[in-house]
Amino acid sequence: MSSIQKPAIGIDIGATKIASVLLTENGELIASSQVPTVASDGMDAVLDKVADQIHEMIRQSPAQVVGVGMGSPGKVDSTHGVVYDAAHDPQ
Repeated sequence: MSSIQKPAIGIDIGATKIASVLLTENGELIASSQVPTVASDGMDAVLDKVADQIHEMIRQSPAQVVGVGMGSPGKVDSTHGVVYDAAHDPQ
């Protein structure tokens, strides 16, 4: 990888897993990881797992990370930074 590459992190918060990737600016995969979501442990536990995943991707990055993108189920109010109806109800 060239020293010009600017890596970024992607996080997908799903009902069963939190998946993360570290990609070059050209979309080449540098690293990936996933952990169980376990939403029943509560919001703080899920957010801690997201933060842990971000820190792990930063640790594996060969250069300074330029950004983080996140996907989440539910409706996003980007003005207020809130996700509504994100709970997964299998019934």
